[in-house]
Amino acid sequence: MATFWDLKKGGVFTNMHKGEHVTCKGCGYDKKLIDAHIIPKFFYMELRADGNHLNVLHAGNERIGRSFKGDYDNSILCKDCDGVFEKYDDYAKKILINGFNLFRPIWRGSELLGWELPPYDFSKIKLFFLSVLWRASISTRPFFKGVDLGMLESDLKEIVFNRAVDIHNRYTIMLCKFLPSKSGTLEKTIIAPEKVRVREIVYYKFYMGGYIVWVKIDKRMAVRVLQKCELRRLKGVVLATDFYSSVEYGDLEKAMIDFYAE
Repeated sequence: MATFWDLKKGGVFTNMHKGEHVTCKGCGYDKKLIDAHIIPKFFYMELRADGNHLNVLHAGNERIGRSFKGDYDNSILCKDCDGVFEKYDDYAKKILINGFNLFRPIWRGSELLGWELPPYDFSKIKLFFLSVLWRASISTRPFFKGVDLGMLESDLKEIVFNRAVDIHNRYTIMLCKFLPSKSGTLEKTIIAPEKVRVREIVYYKFYMGGYIVWVKIDKRMAVRVLQKCELRRLKGVVLATDFYSSVEYGDLEKAMIDFYAE
């Protein structure tokens, strides 16, 4: 199925005819599919602020693009199945975006190490991030080509739709957040998710609203120091990361140099 830029909407989409009934990857029925955001739109808008677009660093850090409304896929979910995630999406917005001013800063002298979350619903936050991972895996959008859960896709689907128990604690979440930078321009960059390994333990890494989200998909336990940073039922912490000394800044700087050299 061909894809092309819709300049009016500011995004890429398939040439599926409006109203066409196609198999939903959620319920498995032939139904009318909707424009489903993989990463909820409010995370994009948080970075967009007063700007009229976002810079997008695509998979493989190979090129810079622009987005006016985030990345959506109209070939994966019907309205009912997309609605399953609405309560998780709304809760994540409430805690991570609207409620950030309630986070308690953690200092070591004059150095900001991170923030402690106020009391929160661990299950809803975990299900939110796992639902984003599952949506990215089923998407055919180029931006999410680095996400492929393979045999774990059906396992994760059972968790996010039916709240099946993660009995092996395979899926854990770790959060980081970029410190306020000197320039708002680079902070508006959305970077494609990627698969990474830390001491051979497999993670998927997402960038959402200034947060860096690490989702472990490995049965093996994380290294001890990272276990202490994982979100837990009774306590959640967000680690502070300096954008200008990060790997992401180096990748972005190189991509922008290549972009403007063309």
